[in-house]
Formats: sequence, structure tokens, C-alpha cells
Amino acid sequence: MAIGVSRVFHLNVNCSNLERSLNFYRDLLGLQTVVRTTPAEPQPGGAFGLESTQWDAWILADSRGLDGVAIDLLEWQVPPPTGKPYAKANELGFARIGITTTDIDAAYERLIDAGVDCYGAPHDVGVEGVPAMKAFVCEDPDGTLIELMSGPTDRVGVAIVNVSDFERSIDFYERVLGFKTLARFGSGERDGEGLRLGPKVDWEMAYLDDPRGEFAFAVDLVHWNTPKAKGTPYDSANHLGIYRMAFQTDDIDAAYGALRAEGITCVSPPATLSMGPGIPDLRALLFPDPDGTMLELIEVPS
Repeated sequence: MAIGVSRVFHLNVNCSNLERSLNFYRDLLGLQTVVRTTPAEPQPGGAFGLESTQWDAWILADSRGLDGVAIDLLEWQVPPPTGKPYAKANELGFARIGITTTDIDAAYERLIDAGVDCYGAPHDVGVEGVPAMKAFVCEDPDGTLIELMSGPTDRVGVAIVNVSDFERSIDFYERVLGFKTLARFGSGERDGEGLRLGPKVDWEMAYLDDPRGEFAFAVDLVHWNTPKAKGTPYDSANHLGIYRMAFQTDDIDAAYGALRAEGITCVSPPATLSMGPGIPDLRALLFPDPDGTMLELIEVPS
């Protein structure tokens, strides 16, 4: 039974230097700043599994504004950031964020000119049943992977999530979160050079539509056969990289009860969080997917 989420709201990207990362996501990728969340002082951090929390963050959006899916670009103040983003594209958890662009060659040249580490020039992506497109992967200033893909619009389009049990994860995202599988791509040998994984890789993938059902955003669940998925999802909310994906809900208490009924252990019950001066408080909770990849529920303020 779906727990009652309406849509994906944002993807959280933890960074070590907010201004430096803002230059990458805003000035090089073209996202727009929407609102800055800067709690004035530390607050209890139980919702994040931390003792105390304080951050400085920008909510970034594409041309759809908050009707699309935002990036929550966040620099932790208390506690400070820890760790490094995944070293390989096949590690379990949030592997990368996919952003479509109407001029992929210009985007590549702009990133190269700025000294960004790109994993190769735009290349043809051939997946059976998918319209031809070009793509390339690059690293943000901390090493978080971003994939640029050719498309009819410039927008935050997809989150790629590596999973250990393909069928279990598909069931979870469909049945618990309300996604709909639009396509599945079977195991087969593919070129992995664009991910720096060598010339021959083998994966299977499910392409899932956001719960709103409007093709506004997708999650790609990827199960790696060769090379096998490695590592574990990040275990701390202040870990550098893509830590959590946030969903909106109209009734977080009912959703919390539904999660518990599914046997899912949340990090905490719903908690009230200060977002900073001039911004309404939010109620939120965090919970893991079957691999421990972190998800978040946010109750829409009335």
C-alpha cells in the first residue's frame, strides 16, 4: 500500500563549500536559486540521526521552479561535512543526478572550459526502446556525479539509484512510494567507459515515473551484474554527496503510521525543523529504502 506521497520534491546534495558548488550548479549547469535555508542556530538533530544540526543551503530549480524537482544544495555547519562522495558509479545508493539539456555540446564545452572533470565527451547512448540521445558524466566540485543528457528541455530529470536486489527495490518504490514502472531493460553487455568502469559492463534497469504520474521526474533503479555493486549507502546525514531524496505528503503522521505498518524503521517520528528566518517551519522524517538509501518525507505547510 502506498504511504501517501504526492511527488518527489528535491534531491539533497551535501557539499563542502556552498559558494563553490553554487557556481557549478547555477552558473555552469543553469539552475536557478529559489530560496536559501539558513537556520539561525543549531537545533535538535534527531530527525537526521544527529545530536544537533545547523546548515546553510540553497534550493535550486530548473525553469519549472518548484513545480519541478529541486536540488537542495547544502553545506553542513553543525556537524561539519564528512566523508567523500562515491569513488565509483556502481556503489550502492544514489549514483548520480541526471539533468537534460537542449544543447549538450555547448554544456560540455562550458564545463571543460571551467576545468570540470568530465568522463568523456558527449556520446551516443543506445538502450533498446529508448529514443537516441547523447550523454556524458561529470563531477561537481566535491566529486558527486552529474549526468548531462540531451533532451527537449533543460531540467532536473532523473535520479539513478544503484540497488542490490532488483525485484525487491522495484516492489518497494512501486508499492510503498507510489512510483509506476514505465520500462525495464534487461541484463546485457554495454560500454562502461562513460562511467569509468571499463569497456564491458552488464546491468539491468527499471525506469520509474514520479508518483504524480506526469512524466515530471523519474528514478532509474540499476542492478549491476558486472562489475557487482559495491559499498553501502552513506550512513550519516552530513556525508558529502547525494544523501537523500525528499517526497511531499499532505499527512506526515498517517504516512509515518503506514511506514511502521510496513515494518520500516524511520530515523525518528515526524519532527519540526526550523528552515531559517522568514521561512515556515517544516515537519519531516527520514527513512531508508531496502538497501539503506535515505529517503525523506516533508509535510506541505498549510
